[in-house]
Amino acid sequence: MSRFYAEKSTSNEDENSFNQNTWPPTEVGSAQSFEKQPIGGKAQTDTLATYMKEQTFADTNLLLSNVVLQVHKSHLSRVMDFLSELFQDIVLENSASVITATHSSSYGRRSNMDVEIIASQKCTVSKTCSLVFVRTSKERAFLERLTAYKFVLQGLNKIYVLTSKKTVMRGFIEDKDDDIGNAFVEVLQSIESKITESPSIVVKIVTFPSKIQCRTVSRVSAALGEKSIHEKELDIAPFDHTHTLSIIQVDAPSCVGKKKTKMTTPCYLVGISSAEFTIPPVHSTNVVANDDVCRAYRKLSEAFERYHGCHKSKDWPFPDFHVGSKRKNSPRLGVDCGAAPGGWTKYLVEQAACDEVYSIDPGNMSNSVLTLPNVHHIQMTGEAALPLLHDILKRRKALISIWVSDMCVHEVSKQVDIFLQAKNKGILQSNAAFVLTIKCNIGHAKERFNELTRIEVNRLKEAGAKDLMVFHLFSNRIGERTVIGVVK
Repeated sequence: MSRFYAEKSTSNEDENSFNQNTWPPTEVGSAQSFEKQPIGGKAQTDTLATYMKEQTFADTNLLLSNVVLQVHKSHLSRVMDFLSELFQDIVLENSASVITATHSSSYGRRSNMDVEIIASQKCTVSKTCSLVFVRTSKERAFLERLTAYKFVLQGLNKIYVLTSKKTVMRGFIEDKDDDIGNAFVEVLQSIESKITESPSIVVKIVTFPSKIQCRTVSRVSAALGEKSIHEKELDIAPFDHTHTLSIIQVDAPSCVGKKKTKMTTPCYLVGISSAEFTIPPVHSTNVVANDDVCRAYRKLSEAFERYHGCHKSKDWPFPDFHVGSKRKNSPRLGVDCGAAPGGWTKYLVEQAACDEVYSIDPGNMSNSVLTLPNVHHIQMTGEAALPLLHDILKRRKALISIWVSDMCVHEVSKQVDIFLQAKNKGILQSNAAFVLTIKCNIGHAKERFNELTRIEVNRLKEAGAKDLMVFHLFSNRIGERTVIGVVK
């Protein structure tokens, strides 16, 4: 079994560009609560002590975390917000959420585990990746629950688990004269094997950033050889491993404007986890398909799932709602405004218990959607379609039960304008459900997008909307916010 290997990274890291340094992260907790012997209480050797001697409060604070999430930088706030929804006891400052109804998060069941976000680091040694440091009482249960929601995988790159032997080290992996490889080996030597057959311990090494992976494995392998540690006692391999050694670089270079300055001694959070409690790396690129209908379908699916998870009412979007329920008398009618190519229409028919859907869009609908039963394509703009839709519903003596709109607009207020026009024409039933995508095309900052959305939310409230919730979906663009609720 060879001790030399390199694992190809699937993340979107750009190792040649750096961002504004935001380290150290927000400090949470008390210094008195930190573990003073991060390698399992065993005596530290001179080599290991050398790489731990300059620990700071922020370093020791990170030792509280046992799960590290590597996320896309553009999705950092979305991941943080979703964690607060999923594990309702988490309280986040400066949340991306604009407004929420008073609710108790359900997502199928209440959380029975302690979860705390220790810190987050937006700017790292990777241009496109951020880090979230989490402490949880049940690592595997936390990971299984988090990754059960497929839409989250759009924001995750990798998950690192550090359940034991945690420490913070400083050193230069790229420098052959630096002895940090021996420090890593001493962490590995502290593992107590529960396996009697040979080899007793096989370790897989994972790193952040991925560019230090090959050099790290080489340094550790050389140190094992220098110490004459036989492969039957301790070996490194990418497969069939018993443990995982995670080495996460947690510092970021100092930058002044766009000019890069020399980086100080790199700092690493190091820890061990048993392979049986480790979930494989997240391959988010496998989740996103190129089909426009599928992408739109997943977007509305996430909106429904997030709203149901946070708002425990079973009467949204309809009383006694359940997937696949249909009614012969008084059919439930839905409107998809800005429907093409038809992903949201398809979701309303297949998953939202709509008996018929009026799809409004001047563009062409996908044939796979038009062939669905009871889909009526009104091939014109939303404003132009309202009088026609009013006449159709008047003849049928029917009203709209749910209105969804993801149409492309150039004015931020246009989405709500057309929805309120439909309400004023009297084509919506009492307590009609709605899902609207607010397109914030003014400004460039998250705070500006949230403020523009807040204005539209207030307009909806003044018009009688209730049970309002706003989400920055993983499927949303950076300037989009999804508003969900009911209107009187």
